[in-house]
Amino acid sequence: MDSFEIFTLLDNIASAINELIEYGAGTILVPGSVPLGCMGSYLALFQSSDKEKHDPVTGCLTWANEFGEYHNELHQKELDRIPKLHPHVHIIYADYYNTAMRFYTSPNKFGFTETLKSCSGVGGPYGFNSSLRCGDPPLRTCCDDPSSHVSWDGVHYTEAAYRLLSKAILEQLFTIPNINNLCLPFTLPAVSFLFVITIDTSDHVNGCFTSIFSFGDSFTDNGNLVHISLSEYRELPHCAFPPQGRAYFGHPTGRCSDGRLVIDFLAEGLGLPLLPPYFGGENGTLQNFPNGVNLAVSGVTALDFSFFEERGVHNHFTNFSLRDEEWLFKDALPSLCPSFSGYRLFCTYQ
Repeated sequence: MDSFEIFTLLDNIASAINELIEYGAGTILVPGSVPLGCMGSYLALFQSSDKEKHDPVTGCLTWANEFGEYHNELHQKELDRIPKLHPHVHIIYADYYNTAMRFYTSPNKFGFTETLKSCSGVGGPYGFNSSLRCGDPPLRTCCDDPSSHVSWDGVHYTEAAYRLLSKAILEQLFTIPNINNLCLPFTLPAVSFLFVITIDTSDHVNGCFTSIFSFGDSFTDNGNLVHISLSEYRELPHCAFPPQGRAYFGHPTGRCSDGRLVIDFLAEGLGLPLLPPYFGGENGTLQNFPNGVNLAVSGVTALDFSFFEERGVHNHFTNFSLRDEEWLFKDALPSLCPSFSGYRLFCTYQ
């Protein structure tokens, strides 16, 4: 991805945020990129015997992480412009990169014994094979203790890693100035794109937010792609099969992890029920969403589908984009909110 494409990506995210502000967004949490150079998928794809390409402490790909830091720097600059246009809006940048990097620099501190090799993959030193994903037959097993791994399948994190990420994000959220002004008895949609966080669920922050609306990709999808595939009689994605969901649910739920995702921990931390997937209604009917809904679909990108098609890049998972999820949100609003005025929106994007 060159600089033009990065700026196009960030402009799309900023545009989406501005549109949601028009619907009453008051508090917007925007995560940065995770350390891509520590992901098994990147490490396997760009394997090299050149030690200079790898960080000597973590083993992560140096150039990929430097790219992520560059992306995050530009992302924060773009976000800094939004409060100037909307001074009433709280923009919170969630530093996923540095939060996650602690797992790789000090794994023992967080209970991890394996940082780079995935728990549920096969192939090479990183347990990742792009042609045989976790859940694809015959790969229906995983490591004995997922909580000892950072990576679930080389692309997604384990529930244990999501828990730690979400704890850091919520701690940041509830230490911002004037937090009491945000805790109003209004329905509060929360929007997340690549939402990755975790918390101690014994400490609920009740009363601040009463509903969550989640946008995102496979880091946040809790079953939408599976439901879409079933309704369209398409081949089910690998996240529909064991060992997905093993650690917490005991069965696959459409989440690409061994258990709960960031959006799940966020709901629990706010004292809310887990969000239902938008496409989870019987016979495709729209459900009632008193506490919000998850609109995230695995494979979704912040760039429009046409952007990739024009460059000969084809998404085999879905033709959904962030803009499409916004449209779903707008379609659902009349049934969720009799009036849009007075509602506050808590949003997170990657």
